[in-house]
Amino acid sequence: MINETCHVCFLSDTCEGKASDKSMAELAGYTVPPGSCLYQDKGFQGFYLPGITIFQPKKTPRGAELTPPEKATNRRISSIRIRIEHAIGGVKRYRIVKDRIRLLTHGSLIFSTVFNI
Repeated sequence: MINETCHVCFLSDTCEGKASDKSMAELAGYTVPPGSCLYQDKGFQGFYLPGITIFQPKKTPRGAELTPPEKATNRRISSIRIRIEHAIGGVKRYRIVKDRIRLLTHGSLIFSTVFNI
C-alpha cells in the first residue's frame, strides 16, 4: 500500500509459491483509516473493507465489450494506479525486501529512509 504522495505505507510478508493477492491481503489484516479510498487491481476481485471506498476496474464481460463510460472509468482508475505500480516497481528494483543488506547492522534503516515509512 502507498499513500497519495507515493510513500510505501505497508508491505505484506513475502510468501513462496502461488498465492492470490486477495487471500494474502485478507491474511495480512492491515487496516485503512475509515473514509479512505482504495484503488485496487482485478486481482483483488471480491476484497472488501468496511467504511472504505474501493475503486476497481470493471472486467470485460465474456463475449461482450465495455460501454464507453465504463472504458472511461477504467482509464481514470488506471491513470491513478500507474503511480501505485511505479512505487511497487521501485521496491522490486532496489530488491530491498528480497535481499539481505549486509553492510549495516540494522537493514530496516535503509528501507525506512529510502521509502519514507
